[in-house]
Amino acid sequence: MVLPFFIIKNLLIFAFETKQRKIMLIVNQKQLNPNPPKDSELAPYAKEYREGIENLKQKFPTNNIQLKRNGFPKLNKSPDPNMADMPEMPSPMFIPLTRNVDGVSWGYCKGAPLIHANGLVEVPPRENSVILSGEVITLNLRSQPDYAFFIMYKSGILGAEFHVYDPEGDKLRSLTEKNYNLKVQYAIRESMDEPKLRMVCQAWGIVDAGTKDVLILQEELEGKVFAGEAQKKKNPTDLMLRGVPEFLADIRNDDAMRPKSIIQLAIDEKRLTFNAPQSRFYFDGDEVCYVPPDKQATRADYLANVLHDPKNEEKWLNILRSMVTKEYIDTSDKFGIRWLAGQLGVPLNKKEEALRESLLAEFATAD
Repeated sequence: MVLPFFIIKNLLIFAFETKQRKIMLIVNQKQLNPNPPKDSELAPYAKEYREGIENLKQKFPTNNIQLKRNGFPKLNKSPDPNMADMPEMPSPMFIPLTRNVDGVSWGYCKGAPLIHANGLVEVPPRENSVILSGEVITLNLRSQPDYAFFIMYKSGILGAEFHVYDPEGDKLRSLTEKNYNLKVQYAIRESMDEPKLRMVCQAWGIVDAGTKDVLILQEELEGKVFAGEAQKKKNPTDLMLRGVPEFLADIRNDDAMRPKSIIQLAIDEKRLTFNAPQSRFYFDGDEVCYVPPDKQATRADYLANVLHDPKNEEKWLNILRSMVTKEYIDTSDKFGIRWLAGQLGVPLNKKEEALRESLLAEFATAD
């Protein structure tokens, strides 16, 4: 039988990519390229993979992850009081290498994949499991990143059967966490002026951040960041959760927070509303976007990403122009003024005050 040209071509491409990457993840019966084209249907899963690997590298700088079986070591009491209790060895555990996670089929292929005539691939049935033996297993991020990603995020064993085992690393992470927490407290209470504090609070979804007392805002923001970090620890596989590292990154990138600040301001003023039964955002009664069920918990962040898309520029500018006031322009720092001018198309070849006056004049926001 002679295969059609497009199938032969796909098989050749697949063989080349497999040779380049000895380890392979399969998503919905397609090989996961870590850097696919932006319009690829696998692009969201590749992004999840890259972020997951980066998260593991940050947590395990030695590139070694040790997982320990829950409930071990176990000691079997010796019937002879003169003899020591005997440790019980955990029985080997068979872990499937293909698993459905939230409606998506993930697979890890140890060797050559099974390739179908239609170009789809899967883990060979005889290789669709791995035996985990002993009390502690080790994953190497450098030599087996795909395997580590699958075991940590997709296998379902973390928490249920195994937990991370790293006594020395635990101490280091504890000290790092303490240092991070001090940085958060210093950033909130000492390093930010009032306008930036209010902007950051809005970007983090704190209600009425434009009018609350500064001390109350500091307390609420600190609580929000630490509560987010606690949620991350409870749900280590949820890459959308935001905590201490994300906050420390945010305060160094004002321009990324300003759109989220505008969004929260519009929510506070009840001009931007979310219709829960319809799962849709509306601004002044006009539909802005639909929010998928899996994005409901972080819908403000999802909306910010939607409005960042160039094809939604008109919707974004409508919201931005509607929310800009004289007070907003007057209280913005020089960086905020330049950002606003850039968003609204005002020429930037002016000094701060001239740029501020141009904004006031062009958009007629003065009383």
